Formats: sequence, structure tokens, C-alpha cells
Amino acid sequence: MREALRGWLDQQEQLAGLLDPQVLQQQFQAAYDSLRPSPDGVPIYRLRRLLQWPLERFDAVLEALRATQSVDLDALTEQAVDAQATQDSYHVHGQCYSRLRWRA
Repeated sequence: MREALRGWLDQQEQLAGLLDPQVLQQQFQAAYDSLRPSPDGVPIYRLRRLLQWPLERFDAVLEALRATQSVDLDALTEQAVDAQATQDSYHVHGQCYSRLRWRA
């Protein structure tokens, strides 16, 4: 039943234009700005928790931003505050990124 509801909600969001890549990137940047980023950026896990998007959506938007060089990512150099924060960071190609900084 949850999967059916999730599918229906995704379909309604698509029909309403809420899944347009540009709209998603604007929402992502607004969430970033709301966390009052420091010069070092913000922890990715905080963005992920704030947006509460499905994993695939969050990662797809972040990858698109990275591909267009809109953001800089910092690799995780030490274990995060907790295991869940590490898990909620961004993992791609065997690398874990913990912080994100928007380029000016």
C-alpha cells in the first residue's frame, strides 16, 4: 500500500511540475540557504534530512548540480558525528562526501 501511495504521489508531483529538474534544484538551493551556510558549506546529511526526498531524487539532483559545477563537495575525511550522518552523506563511485558548498 505504501508503494502504491508513493507511486501515486510521485505521479501527482510530476503532473504538477514539481519534479522539473530546475524546480528541484531551486528547492535544493533554498534548503541550502535556509541552513545558513558557513564558508565551509553545510553537511550533506542536514540537507538530506531537511528536504526529506527519496534517496534517488536527492542523489539525482545533487549529481546534476555537481555535473554543472554549481556545487563543490568535500570528501569525508573522518567518521561523522554518528553512523546515520555518515550514511546520509553522499556516496558515489566509492567516495563519501560530507559537505556541500554552493559556488558563487
